[in-house]
Amino acid sequence: MIFSVQPTFLHDTRQLSLLPGRLTWSRPNGKEVVWEKEEIESYRYKVEGIRGYAFWICRKYIIEICNHKQEVVRIQLWSLYGLRRQVKYIAIIQTLNARYFNDMAVHYIQLLGNDLSFALWGVGLSPDGIADAKLGEIPWQRLGIKPYAQYFALYDLTDQINYRAFEYGIDWNAGILQAVVEYATNRHMAFQSRQYE
Repeated sequence: MIFSVQPTFLHDTRQLSLLPGRLTWSRPNGKEVVWEKEEIESYRYKVEGIRGYAFWICRKYIIEICNHKQEVVRIQLWSLYGLRRQVKYIAIIQTLNARYFNDMAVHYIQLLGNDLSFALWGVGLSPDGIADAKLGEIPWQRLGIKPYAQYFALYDLTDQINYRAFEYGIDWNAGILQAVVEYATNRHMAFQSRQYE
C-alpha cells in the first residue's frame, strides 16, 4: 500500500510505500529509505496535541519505525481541528501491523503455545504467567490488562493499585506485547472455562 504523506500544507508530499516485503520512505532531501521486511525491527506511535480553551486546536500524529541498525524513520502528520489526518494515521498503523508486525506477534504466541518461556521488553512470559521486576510473578488467571488511548497497563487482579504501563509512543513494540499478553490471557480464560464445564 502506498500513502502520500504531507506533514503540513507547508511541506512537500512524500511517499510511504508499505509493500509486503519492503518499506520505502522518501526523505525531504530527495533520498529514499528502503528497508526489507527482515530489517524492520520495531515501531511506536503517538498523538500529541495543542489544546485550546474547550477542544484540541492542533494534533500531531507521529509514527516511528526502527530497523536492526537502530536507524529510525519518523512520519509526522499535522492536523488542524482533527481533519482528515487521523484516518490516514490509523490506516498506516494497521498496514504496518498487517505487513510487518503481526508475524512477530504470531511468533511469540507460538513460543507460548510450545510451552517456552521468553522475555519481551522487560516482561518475562511463560506458560504459567508473567514475571516483572515491578509486579513480581503473576499467573495468567490473575493478570489484568487495561488498554487506553495512549498506553496499556498490566496489573494483578488482586492488587489493582500496582500496575505497569507501556506507552505506545515511548516503548518500542508496545502493541506487540499487548497483543501477545491479550492472546495468552484470553487463551487461558477459555481453557479454564472448558475445564469447569
